[in-house]
Amino acid sequence: ESLKKLMLALRPSFGLKPILQSALSDQNILVRFYVIRIFSVLLGMLAVLFAFLIARTIGFDAFVSTLMAALVAFQPKFSMYTTNINYDTLLIPLFFLFTLGGVMSLRDGLNWKNISIMIFSLTLSVLTKGTGIILFVSFLGIIGFHLFKKAKNPKKLFVSAVLFIGVFLLSNALFETKYSLREFIPFKGSVGTTFTSLGNYLEKSLTPGRLALSSRTYWGALGWNNDIITSHFTDMLWVVQEIAAIGIILFLFTTKKPDFLPEKQHVLFLLAMILALQLGIRLADWNVFASTGALDLGTPGRYFLPNLASHIILVFIGLGMLLGTRERFRNTLLGGVILMCFFSIFLTFDVILPRFYL
Repeated sequence: ESLKKLMLALRPSFGLKPILQSALSDQNILVRFYVIRIFSVLLGMLAVLFAFLIARTIGFDAFVSTLMAALVAFQPKFSMYTTNINYDTLLIPLFFLFTLGGVMSLRDGLNWKNISIMIFSLTLSVLTKGTGIILFVSFLGIIGFHLFKKAKNPKKLFVSAVLFIGVFLLSNALFETKYSLREFIPFKGSVGTTFTSLGNYLEKSLTPGRLALSSRTYWGALGWNNDIITSHFTDMLWVVQEIAAIGIILFLFTTKKPDFLPEKQHVLFLLAMILALQLGIRLADWNVFASTGALDLGTPGRYFLPNLASHIILVFIGLGMLLGTRERFRNTLLGGVILMCFFSIFLTFDVILPRFYL
């Protein structure tokens, strides 16, 4: 029964396909098919724009922000997905838009503009796919952060805490008709049994093979051939990300940072967004595992594309911290765009076209 509820929660009830199919119901199948695909591309363009605006909002200049957006545009899995008929083509730009609203609130404080952006993107995300409930939790976290930030004395701190808890309970009650946060935590009779289930899940899911598969599919390695470039490019990206992680740690725990990098609060927010999506996807995966005993949902790379903009920005913030100078940072970023563009073009002409057209 719990598995059935979870599957219903993850099923999209709003998105491109139902709306456009209804509007084009009197057209033939080819018209409907290509209109929806073109609209998916337009949504992908919006996602690239939001990636640019996120980078600008946290303090990067126009040139660096353009390169960040280019990395998103040429990321192979992203570009493939935004030419498909799939509800994720709406979910991804909505996640980017929510992230934009979040960094705007950190820069300017809460106001009607950034609150409206976050509520709009949150609402459409929840209506589009069950993954959108992660933004509901993230939104409560942002509101809580601003409430506690404004608390100057114990009395205000207490009032802020009560207000935060009230908003949380009220919001969860409003969402109860469609989603329940409790459904995503599979309690199995007792605390001990639940922890045993969690241990079994982690043992089977957090293996080098499964993590590598998620990474390869996230970056667009399709597995249709075994060429050296495809198999080794994603392995190289693991090394780059590990180096960047060291830079992020130094960035967060040092008192002095390069002046071309953003403030720590923006970095912490982007990290929190990535952590929220990771935990949300894996909670859903664990829920299914607890009911079936198998990794039927899994964690394919496409599930993590909604945080692609945050991910890329964080990687280059970490590299920028280690590089130390603005010139090195810009040159490395430009090199990353060239490599990503090359990998995308390679997959298109060496993998996709031969498979479908030759």
